[in-house]
Amino acid sequence: PSSLINLDFSSTTVPGFTLPSNLGTSNLQLQQLTISGCTTLTDITQLPPTLLGLYAGGCTALTNSSLPASFPNSLQSLNLSQINTIDTIPSLAKTSITQLDIYDMTTLIKIPVLPTTIQNIQAQNSADTLPYALNGFMDTDLSATCLQTLAIYNDPGITSLPKLPNTLTQIQMQ
Repeated sequence: PSSLINLDFSSTTVPGFTLPSNLGTSNLQLQQLTISGCTTLTDITQLPPTLLGLYAGGCTALTNSSLPASFPNSLQSLNLSQINTIDTIPSLAKTSITQLDIYDMTTLIKIPVLPTTIQNIQAQNSADTLPYALNGFMDTDLSATCLQTLAIYNDPGITSLPKLPNTLTQIQMQ
């Protein structure tokens, strides 16, 4: 139904599980899609343009080709944590992302340039790739950035960070 705004398939492990085929249609007003722990889900290429939050942490069957070429412009929160079959995150530049969770993505090697709306980044074990994204992010107009929290855990490879925006209020490195 077009009135559906929240869809939660958390921890669905049914063999061959797929998302509804009409999920990417523009008449659906879906705002939140939670598929965390769906270990058999292999495709999320068709996302609705109204999506604000995508929570796909632990969807271990997802790969680079099973992600959309770009995320919806409306997207504000993205969690791809604990997926070790993805090495590149698709474009986020045109999104409204404020929260990015990429912890325990041990195969991640590339994060695209982040939009100026980013407020919180949480990374763990994938943190050695984070400076690439931050360098691109820091090349944007710093007066327009909103980054407030940067949390990087369990990474011995980070020795320095790029110039950070004035909006940053918390850095956690452990």
